[in-house]
Parts: sequence; C-alpha cells; structure tokens
Amino acid sequence: MTKLTLVISFVIFLNACSLLNLEERNATWQPISDASYAQLADLDKDGVIQAREECQNTEKGWLVNNWGCPIIEENEKLQELKLYYPYTEVSLEAAEQASLDAFLNNLNSGYQWHLKIKSKLLDNPIFELRAKELIRLLETEHANKVVKIEVQRDNSLSVVRDVIKEGIKIPETVELVIHYKHDSSEIDPKYTDEIRDFVAKFKQENIQSIQIIGHTSLEGKEEYNQNLSHKRAVSLANLLEKKYAISGDYIQTLGFGESAPLSLENTDSAHELNRRIEVNLTALKTVEVQQEVSNDDGRVELFAKAVVAEAAKRWHIYIMEETEVEADQQEFLENSGW
Repeated sequence: MTKLTLVISFVIFLNACSLLNLEERNATWQPISDASYAQLADLDKDGVIQAREECQNTEKGWLVNNWGCPIIEENEKLQELKLYYPYTEVSLEAAEQASLDAFLNNLNSGYQWHLKIKSKLLDNPIFELRAKELIRLLETEHANKVVKIEVQRDNSLSVVRDVIKEGIKIPETVELVIHYKHDSSEIDPKYTDEIRDFVAKFKQENIQSIQIIGHTSLEGKEEYNQNLSHKRAVSLANLLEKKYAISGDYIQTLGFGESAPLSLENTDSAHELNRRIEVNLTALKTVEVQQEVSNDDGRVELFAKAVVAEAAKRWHIYIMEETEVEADQQEFLENSGW
C-alpha cells in the first residue's frame, strides 16, 4: 500500500512540473529596453560594446584593449634623400632643388624630426659649404619641423677644416637673442650694449646677410601672434638701419609666430622665454681649398628620423565589406526576434 501511494504521488508531481513548464513556454516574451540594447552596440566597430567603451570613435583598424582604447606604440619614421651638386658648386641645379624642397615639405609637421647631413667623402671642404647652406635653409624655412640637426664629417668639425686654408668663402653664423615684454614689439633699452657690441664685431667682417626671426608665446590667437612676431623682427631691422647704418639690402625679417616655442609650459616664465627674436648674422671668411677638392663627388645625403607614438594596427585574416557585415547582423537580429 505504501509503494502504491509513493508511485501515485510521483506521477502527480511530474504532471504538475509539466504544466508549469508549459505555462512558462506560453508566457509573453519581453524585449529589452532601447537603452539596454544601445549598450550592446559597437558604434566605432572596434569590437568593444558601448557598455565597456571608454574611448569613442577609434579609427578603423586600430588595435584596442578591453575598454576600446587604442594600444599606443612608438614607431620610427625614416626619410632619405641623395642630392647631387655640380662639381665644386654650393648651389643646386633646378631639378635637385625641387627634389630637396619636396623632401622637406613632405616631412610631417606634426612630428619632431632629427636630420643628419652626411657626405661619403670625409675630407671634402666643399661639403662644409653645402652643409652650412642646408642648415640655413632648415633653420629659416623648416624650424618648426626639425628639432635636431647633425652633420657627419669624420666625427669632428676640425677634421674638415684641416683641409681648408684660403680661397672659398665659408659662412660663420652668430646668434643674438632679444626677449620682449607681453604684447610688445619694442626693444628693451637693456639690450643696447649687446646690440652695439654685436654689430661692432661684424662690421669688422665682410657681412653677407642678417637674418632676424621673430617669435611669440603660446598666448593669444595664432594669426595675431604671426603678425606680432614679424613686427618684432622688423623693430630690430629698423634699429640696425637707422642707428647703425646697415643697409636694408642685407637684412631679412621673418615671423614664426608661435610655431617654434622654446617651452611648452603655460607659465609666466615660459611665455617670457618664448617672446623673442633670434638674429643670425652671416659673414664671409676667405679660405683656400687644398688639392683634396679634386675628389668632390657632388653627393650629399640627408637622413630624417622621427619617433612617433601612434596606435598599433590590427591584423586582418579576412576582410568583409562593411555593408555585408551590417546585413548579416540585421538578418541575425531579425531571426532572433530582436
């Protein structure tokens, strides 16, 4: 009697469970809210859903971490150019000059470039002249790109000058720095003695050119700072012409605005440091070239290198068109009742 009672009780229990399962299966399906569904989306298609996303709008192809932020790595950017000069000439012919201009203009202005000027012949005095001219070009027209310039000539400048005596003119550059007050292009009288001594020194030489480059701090609007930097350069040019009787034909004025700051800090001392003009005076010095000049091969090599921190790229095993991926996703959602 007891066994029969247990069997009947077990059958009743199973029937009750079946009825509960049937009721659950017949219950109305409740979709998730729009807000919850939005958290499952991958808007920038980096493989990370919005619920975990901490870095929006990462570019296509970037390698990201579990929170959708790009993984940064340092990469070297290298550029190389070989220039060919006419025999014993310092100036390039038109085609080679165009190649040099294109090379320098194509250097990304967002990078900090280290540039090396190199000659295959270590004892070539003409290379010294060419290097000087290239340095002048870099410092005047590409100063905001190039942060370091190296000249490779047998590890020492003196080795090159040992083969020079008299006959070719070598530029000798000297720099004078004058700082300005905030929003001013007037030269402080405290620089009077420095300017006088500077000019007196070079009046003893055969002056070829005077280059004055104006700079501003990072305060203010870019266009305003550009004009102000040029005004500062002109202020010294006018002083040299009127007070020191140096012809304007020798003077070149440039305004670099805020593009070449000495300090990026947002402090009073940094702003004061950046408000300046830099003066490069080029004199001509007579030298003689020994017989080694006959070995001039006309070649000068430029090597540019920048170390750039940028997002790592993902490896792709296969590629699907974006529209094809979206169609597959939509079909899956529809089939799933989403």
